[in-house]
Amino acid sequence: KRFEDAAGTARPKRTRRLRSEVSDGASVTSSESATVTRGGDSGLPADEVIDLDLSEPVHVIPKISKTWAADIIKNEKWADRKELFESFMNAADKPKIADEASDFSEHVSALKKLLLNKQVNIVALSARCIGMLARGLGSRFSREA
Repeated sequence: KRFEDAAGTARPKRTRRLRSEVSDGASVTSSESATVTRGGDSGLPADEVIDLDLSEPVHVIPKISKTWAADIIKNEKWADRKELFESFMNAADKPKIADEASDFSEHVSALKKLLLNKQVNIVALSARCIGMLARGLGSRFSREA
């Protein structure tokens, strides 16, 4: 009985388009163009382009303590580790990190060790820090990791 009522109604109209249909030149309304995003869930309109060549590269290593990697592994207290993570995130949260002779391998290896920690907060923060380094270094991150 439920389906009999729906049989007389018009077929629902498709309002969303696939990305392949939008890029092929299909007609797009203004509301659809605002919802098309580039790169997954970034939420940025398709018109907005972020050019990393326009941003100035920032030197990160001088802003991080020289003993940061040893301190983050050695400290067991959450408050101490949280301060160290915050200092690292404040320094590394840049769109472009300068290519310098400084070695990030010590920092990345310390962060990798913390990924195996039993505290979820430490694992989440270390993954976030690795992501910041990877985003800032771009293709150069592969040789540091």
